[in-house]
Amino acid sequence: MGKVVKGVAKIFIPVLGGAKGIAGAALTALGAITGNFQLIAAGISLTASTLTNKKAPQNSPANADRLRASIDPRAPRKTVVGNTALATDIRDEEFTDDQEYFHRFIVCASHKVESIDEIWFDDKRAWSASGGVQGDAVGYLQVQTRTEGSAANAINISSRMGSTRRYTGMAYVHLRHKLTGNSKKAESPYAQGITQRITIRGKAATLPDPRDPAQDMADQSTWVWDNDACRNPALALLFYLLGYRINGKLAVGKGIPADRIDLESFAVAANICDEPVATQTGGTEPRYRCDGIWSEGDSPTTVIDMLKATMNADLDDVGGKLRLTVFHNDLSDVVADFDDDDILGDFTWQATTPLDQTYNIVRGGYTNPGNDALYQQMDYPAQEVPSPDGIDRIFNFDLPLVQSPDQAQRLAAIRLKRAQFSGTFSADYQATGWKVQKNSIIRQTFKQTGFVNKVFRVAEMEIRQDGVVPLVLTEEDASIYGNPSLAPAIAVVSSTPYNYSLNPVYQAIIASEQNLIATSSQPGLSLTASDSSIVISDHTRQYTDISRAVIGTTLTEDDQGNPIAETTRYYLYYDDAARQGGAVSWNATTSFNKSQTKEETPARHFGGYITTAASGGTTDGGGALPPGSGGTDPGTYPP
Repeated sequence: MGKVVKGVAKIFIPVLGGAKGIAGAALTALGAITGNFQLIAAGISLTASTLTNKKAPQNSPANADRLRASIDPRAPRKTVVGNTALATDIRDEEFTDDQEYFHRFIVCASHKVESIDEIWFDDKRAWSASGGVQGDAVGYLQVQTRTEGSAANAINISSRMGSTRRYTGMAYVHLRHKLTGNSKKAESPYAQGITQRITIRGKAATLPDPRDPAQDMADQSTWVWDNDACRNPALALLFYLLGYRINGKLAVGKGIPADRIDLESFAVAANICDEPVATQTGGTEPRYRCDGIWSEGDSPTTVIDMLKATMNADLDDVGGKLRLTVFHNDLSDVVADFDDDDILGDFTWQATTPLDQTYNIVRGGYTNPGNDALYQQMDYPAQEVPSPDGIDRIFNFDLPLVQSPDQAQRLAAIRLKRAQFSGTFSADYQATGWKVQKNSIIRQTFKQTGFVNKVFRVAEMEIRQDGVVPLVLTEEDASIYGNPSLAPAIAVVSSTPYNYSLNPVYQAIIASEQNLIATSSQPGLSLTASDSSIVISDHTRQYTDISRAVIGTTLTEDDQGNPIAETTRYYLYYDDAARQGGAVSWNATTSFNKSQTKEETPARHFGGYITTAASGGTTDGGGALPPGSGGTDPGTYPP
């Protein structure tokens, strides 16, 4: 039996005057141009086929790191694509001299982004581009965003910031937190600390699209945002290969010249990614989309493999140009028909993978972009088939750049199906093998194995100067590309976030306020009632530390909007958290407990009680004992 042809490190094309060939020379030249040895290594590894690689791709830790803001002066630059959570690299922090304000500068991407849309603290939206500051943050947070930093739009908060912290070419946000309360009795939500769980939503990089004649792949200023194209994984990979420059210098990506990339193959791949496919809910979505982040600290192999996994693709070097192939059902596009006469000498046919190297379950995680998950990785429904020996073997396949559970299931199903068609045929072919390229579809007829027009895809190949063409073929089947059964996405289980109001210091302040309210009195208060109204006089609310004038009123409805009824006992109250008095909003209720100061209603001021008269009469109220203290006997009156 012949020796299996191993994965080829380089594709050598015979040319006069050079042993390396065009492809090897191109890769060497690229390394020299960029000054990046890693790029040379990445280029060499491009010929390692997705078809024969049995390992799951490595993924960038940046997708998880972005969920928690951190300050790290050595943090590598980040690239963000799609509509997703941006990076949260804290680049600077500063207090004001009086410690009233705390400033943070967070870099969201090391390139221009289309927009910064929302900021979340823990599980609450604190700011949006359309609505401004929201919720607890109102009055305590100011936000400024920059989609592309420059000297002209630098944010100058101190003598050093505007001139030395411009974040030129980068997308960033400036957060100003007010740490003190807006009144003597109020407390800032940031007084006890500022969360590190920060999510910044936005539309990320503008991607190059070779399908658009108005765009120049060598000129990033011509690249434009498109809600579909800028989430296309083929174009995200093209962005990584071309790179992004700030002031003419490479900032992120590889900086490969556009003329050394097979742009037509990227256009074809992008069209395949755009094809509509059915979703589990009955609608459609594009076949492949890509939303996420990676860093310059990731190896080129990690980034490329992560993007390839997102679209079931392969990147290789053909004729000195990088070519992208998205695997799909192109089995009718046969490039060559081979038979016994094309094979030289020995061969190897491995019909199946050894059982201990197979798997019958593919499972893993995808990124859930919903408000209840905020870009945490969640499991997608596993794809599985029965195990031949009853023992489940699992392939873990995480897809951090995928935000659709249906897309994750489709990719997992393809991976599982391909494992079922794992036959590999290896042999040395005569010069007729030159008619194929890597990833070409061929038919093989071969008596010794019983092949009759068996369909294969070229997984690996080498073109040698002696005319011998070693090929590694992997079997193909149309069922690999069929539509799998999709299951509903796994529901999010909500967690319990931090509640600053339960902080012991904060609770002590609230308890003190409640006690001041509950023990206050009401000199000058008088209550009278007819059969249809209650009259409350002007009076003073006397607290232990201060006194406030309170304006009375006449009530004709209770706090539910019902008319005041005759011969009915009502309890009177108003809410005044700041203890300011004045024109308060009085209410009447038939529930004693509802009128009292307690944990659920800490600002509630009890004003007394009164029973309305029978038709045509009047009555006087019997305020609290002492007034305002809640000293009435709760057992005497129904709740």
